[in-house]
Amino acid sequence: MHCWEGDPTGLAEPLSAHVAAIPLPGDALDVNVSERLACAVLTSGTVHCWGSNGSGQLGAQSRLLDSELPLQVVGVRNARSVSVADDHACVVESDGTVACWGDNSTGQCGHDEQYTPAVRHLVTAQPVAGVSGAVSVATGTYSSCAIGAGRAWCWGEILRPTQAAPSAENRARAALVPPLAKAVQLLLASSCGCALFEGGSVACFPIDAYGCRGTDPRIGVTPRVALVGVERLTLANGAACAVLADGTLSCWAHPEPRSDPPSNAQGLEYQIAATTVGQAPGIEELSLGQQLCVRRGNALSCWRPPRAHGVTPALPRSIQIQ
Repeated sequence: MHCWEGDPTGLAEPLSAHVAAIPLPGDALDVNVSERLACAVLTSGTVHCWGSNGSGQLGAQSRLLDSELPLQVVGVRNARSVSVADDHACVVESDGTVACWGDNSTGQCGHDEQYTPAVRHLVTAQPVAGVSGAVSVATGTYSSCAIGAGRAWCWGEILRPTQAAPSAENRARAALVPPLAKAVQLLLASSCGCALFEGGSVACFPIDAYGCRGTDPRIGVTPRVALVGVERLTLANGAACAVLADGTLSCWAHPEPRSDPPSNAQGLEYQIAATTVGQAPGIEELSLGQQLCVRRGNALSCWRPPRAHGVTPALPRSIQIQ
């Protein structure tokens, strides 16, 4: 596994020969990365994380504030996928249960325990009660959700259909969210989330009272379908991108969270104003963070996402991975 900072297309090819490898103790089955944290699920079922540890998000019972070397998460033995935010992470285990660790200040880890940074070495993975049959989990800054078996659960600082402001007592409890039950992919950022449904439709919804512009925070998690024909989806704070079935790559901007929550409804429909980046058939993976990156076969292309400097009209130069 190789990691870098910035635009890789300016590096020498092949990329794997010029970027130091992350020393994992086995083959990686799944990897997920945020700005401050990275975790890998190994074929053995264990999880190893590296990066910041101010909230115990390494899950390794370590006093270190950060680690460049992967450390094993305590209490996870049979993971099959992982999702990370900056300060917490969650895994889906082979039996369909979900476990989370790290910052739990808004209940985003799905349990009642909350540790201060001074005792970050006490943080371990804890199961999320009430979740079973999960096939994937999504983590945002202050919230988490899981989908599977025709159901969706969310916990943390996330709006509920009948409760615009979950109390501190119940936000750490996983609750069923029927409007998201048929999602095949679910992604969370700080204030907005997006779901991909069977058939290729996309819906975005507010997570907190600041929400996405054009949504009513009092409605809660009620998706508004706004784009169709989508095969793959990626989301970050401020923007989202999708690959359509015809090979079109489209992106749209989510306005940054406002300083104060709205006092009244500002329109119930959130219509995505997607900008076509260009034709990009054969995209196998895409991710959005500080940059938008797409992989086609053994070639990787990255450029600035739409929220920063506008959308590049065509795919930039690609670089060979290995």
